[in-house]
Formats: sequence, C-alpha cells, structure tokens
Amino acid sequence: MQGGVHRPLVGETITLVEAKAGQTISSDMAASLEQIAKLFAGTKKTVAPVVIYGGPETQTRNGITYLAWHEIQNHLWTREVEG
Repeated sequence: MQGGVHRPLVGETITLVEAKAGQTISSDMAASLEQIAKLFAGTKKTVAPVVIYGGPETQTRNGITYLAWHEIQNHLWTREVEG
C-alpha cells in the first residue's frame, strides 16, 4: 500500500508447474501448461511454465523450463519482475 491506496503488483510472475515421470522431453509434456498460460494472455502477468521430469539435465525450450527432478532444490522459484 502506498498512501493508503492499494497498488497492484505490476509484472507479477505466476509459476505453473507440472510433474512428469518420463526421462525424455517430448513436445506434449507441456501441452496443459501452454493451455493454462494462454489464459493469462493480455494481462500484466508473466507466466513461467516449469515441467519437472525424470531426465538428467535442466533445459529451456520455447520458453518452458524442463527441470530435472534432482535439481528442484536449486531452482529459483520466485522471481522479481520490474514493471
């Protein structure tokens, strides 16, 4: 609050998470996250989709983070976005 007036957060990031058992990244792993992310199109929200999977390394493809299960503790789960 500033001066008694609620100031909405600008550029707030929403992290969408889905867990998959597979060890190989496939194009359909993030399909549901992509559908949910479309709901935020046209808003001031930034969507950060993350798929946790059974593979050996973390990768980013087409704006989606594929997080290796054993690196969960190292992932930056909160982000400050300047607006």
